[in-house]
Amino acid sequence: MYPITLDLNGKPVLIIGAGSVGERKIMSVYNAGANITVISEHYSEPVKKLVREGKIRLIERSYQAGDCRGYFMVIGSTGSNAVNTAISQECTALGTLVNIVDQPELCSFHVPAVVTRGDFQIAVSTGGKSPALSREIRKELEEQYGDEYGRLTDRLGIIRKELKQKYSSDRAELSRRLQIVFKEEYTKFKIS
Repeated sequence: MYPITLDLNGKPVLIIGAGSVGERKIMSVYNAGANITVISEHYSEPVKKLVREGKIRLIERSYQAGDCRGYFMVIGSTGSNAVNTAISQECTALGTLVNIVDQPELCSFHVPAVVTRGDFQIAVSTGGKSPALSREIRKELEEQYGDEYGRLTDRLGIIRKELKQKYSSDRAELSRRLQIVFKEEYTKFKIS
């Protein structure tokens, strides 16, 4: 597996199945800015609310062959091995990213456990072998890395942008300045 962070902003994402796990996937992908379509016969009140507000699209039925066409990414959370396998096969044939909940062998990617503090993120993955271990380590990291890391990330981002503008014609000097500023800012951060 190759670790990556993925920009889903405005990308069409299909989530099939909106039970409790599917709902968590919907909320996570929604927070990443995706353009979400949900196919499910059953769904929770929070999902209904997003539909009423026009934030996601809902198709009230079960999966049908051909549903995955036209999507950047598909998440299957149906609880049916046969349906999940069909979703995976369709996405593989289309070259579409696919994640089938709790069936890593049917996935083209795995979703890590993530600690998020603004733009500061730490992802923990076991390649789908032990989600429980990933979750436990994430809990430990959540205690260790607080909101101040998000604020530090924002500050470093502003400084980096300014330095990139100032030293745009001299890559070596830009790199040197970025290292110096990072060390200074991180040292101040650690002792505060």
